Amino acid sequence: MNETWITVTGFLNRDTVEDSLGRLGMAALDSGISDAALRALVRLTCQAHDVQVHGLGVHRFEERHLEEMRGISLIYRPNPGEVKMV
Repeated sequence: MNETWITVTGFLNRDTVEDSLGRLGMAALDSGISDAALRALVRLTCQAHDVQVHGLGVHRFEERHLEEMRGISLIYRPNPGEVKMV
């Protein structure tokens, strides 16, 4: 299991947070990504908004889940420790 520490998260577009989350949610639901990758996407979204949710864990993410999201253009990774969501 290869894990990556993500320290910087954000959104690529300049719309409102609500519009960004709506777009991200609709894209994820229609994409067929695994449940584990979808949970990782929720964790990234909480991290991007600095929302602490008990039980969601730390900033470590499995590389295969990040790659799954990147493969269907849900996220962009400009640097190894950085994720930008669509």
